[in-house]
Amino acid sequence: MEEGSTKEVLDNDALEKRKQKVFAYLKKDKNWIIWGIFVFIAWFGFWIRTRNLSLLKDVTTGLYIPADPDAFAIWRYAKYILENGQLMNIDYMRYYPWGFGNLVDFKFLSYLITYLYKFLHFFNSSITIEYVDILYPAIAFVVGLLFFFLLVKKLFDYRVALLSTLLLTIIPPYLFRTASGIGDKEALGMVFFFMGLYFFYCGWEERNIKKTLLFGVLSGLCTGLMGLVWGGMAFLVSIIGLFSLICFVFLEYRQNQFLSYATWYISFYAFMFIFRDYNINSIIGVYFGIAATLALFVGIFNYIVLKYSLKDGIEKNSKFHIKFLA
Repeated sequence: MEEGSTKEVLDNDALEKRKQKVFAYLKKDKNWIIWGIFVFIAWFGFWIRTRNLSLLKDVTTGLYIPADPDAFAIWRYAKYILENGQLMNIDYMRYYPWGFGNLVDFKFLSYLITYLYKFLHFFNSSITIEYVDILYPAIAFVVGLLFFFLLVKKLFDYRVALLSTLLLTIIPPYLFRTASGIGDKEALGMVFFFMGLYFFYCGWEERNIKKTLLFGVLSGLCTGLMGLVWGGMAFLVSIIGLFSLICFVFLEYRQNQFLSYATWYISFYAFMFIFRDYNINSIIGVYFGIAATLALFVGIFNYIVLKYSLKDGIEKNSKFHIKFLA
């Protein structure tokens, strides 16, 4: 009995040592595990978003068709660009007989789908523009999910990021807007939404001025691209503007952070000025007026306080304690 008990103890010790070695290895090289889980979640999200492909074929032509009425317009524009080399100036199939001339809201997305088709068609000649059009939302979902994961991982940790990524993958409203065949603006707009937030936060936390400027420009570029795709850009501008104001009043606020904010705002507004024919009056226009005005006033207010060292006066005459860091 004693010999058997000794052998059992030795086996348990060996098992425990192996277990400790495995956990030590996993803890040491956990990055590949984290990214492996993310890749699996992204693959799963792409898989469930493409389960309806067989249902999107037109039985009369054998070609794929969009699943959403609005997506038909974007598919038609992409096909027109492919056949004619550029988008029409007026779409006479809308608002007959006058036509629809405000195609700037559809231009970037239509060209993107067209050039995505050309890229994929180069490697596989059997791919059609119709197939790329219905598949684009699922592809955009994977790209957006990557930047969402990076953002949450930077804000919290990898555990929260993986759980949040999984929830975003299966949440019904987002699943619907990024499913195959729903080739509307939201799928691509959310890609630039997550990219804009990620690059802005990178610049916000960065201490190196050159990197702060770089991230600010990247965030502004993503915000501007979102504005070319989707009016939801107002949400991104509002979030960043309110975030900066809250940090200024209640949390720590560095000069580098103001620089990041100013670079973001100037970059995205210059982008809209060039590519969307915005002007000074557009700052309070109807498209995203409240959001852009708020963001502008926050930046001006923060700049004046920092420039003229008004910290002491504000703290004396208010209940809030504002923290400024070099």
